[in-house]
Amino acid sequence: MQRPAGVRRWIGVTWRAGVEGSRHRGGLFKEIPPALLGEALKPVQDAEFCVLQRGLRREEYDAFREAVGPSRVQLVKTEAWPPGVELEYLLRLMADLDDYVSVSNTNVYLRLALGLKGRAMIGHPAEWRWLDGPGDSAFFPGFRVYREEVRRGWGPALNHLTSDLLLHP
Repeated sequence: MQRPAGVRRWIGVTWRAGVEGSRHRGGLFKEIPPALLGEALKPVQDAEFCVLQRGLRREEYDAFREAVGPSRVQLVKTEAWPPGVELEYLLRLMADLDDYVSVSNTNVYLRLALGLKGRAMIGHPAEWRWLDGPGDSAFFPGFRVYREEVRRGWGPALNHLTSDLLLHP
């Protein structure tokens, strides 16, 4: 899939990664509610959004589309890729995107490998690779980090994400 004609900014999004239910056993399940992410992205009027969510559930896709604006969302069906083509396809797709907003997942590493930037939504507590303090992670140069807060949840991080996307496209 290539950038749609006439789209000024094309931003990839993913709101969930890892194996659900594994976090309490030390697994790396990460998630931000898709409706909250959509609300944060809605003010970014010069962009369309490419949903790259694996294992996509209809209700979460609908929640994201409703929040951001249905006409501004395109879906990439990740489960439909032929075997052996996935990595090559993802690399091309990551190169075509202007930006990427996601929880930590494989696509973050692919963008890094291509020398591209992105925006990482990091839940609390943070995985070791994202560190656990203010600022961005030294392991992911060029990625802005937006951290869920213990007491205030995703609100401050999402407000910061919206501001950054509007001020620093």
